[in-house]
Amino acid sequence: MHFPCGPSAAGGLIWVVDHGPAGPFWDSGGDNDLLLFWDSGDDLVFFGRYGGPGKAKDKLEFLNPSAVAQTPDHLELWVTEDGMPVLDGQHGNARVRKFKITAEKTEEVPLELK
Repeated sequence: MHFPCGPSAAGGLIWVVDHGPAGPFWDSGGDNDLLLFWDSGDDLVFFGRYGGPGKAKDKLEFLNPSAVAQTPDHLELWVTEDGMPVLDGQHGNARVRKFKITAEKTEEVPLELK
């Protein structure tokens, strides 16, 4: 992480906004990422990176995210993007966005109650 800010933690999940300089030396392309970590109790485990720059219409993308907050039930994620000017790129959107968090995979176990 270059400049982590706006963290949110609940129930072992930790979201962090990462601001980094745009350029070829950063694998994310710059200041457009949300990083997700899981607190295992012993270590912080990196889970995934979201919102990197790209041209795919079905992928998440941010302009200058500044903070992130998740609801305690892990069902919604709120992301703020600032509208400040950026010397080496376009200014942000100055908005707050809400995302629904869903599971890609789930498991069910039958439970017999007596």
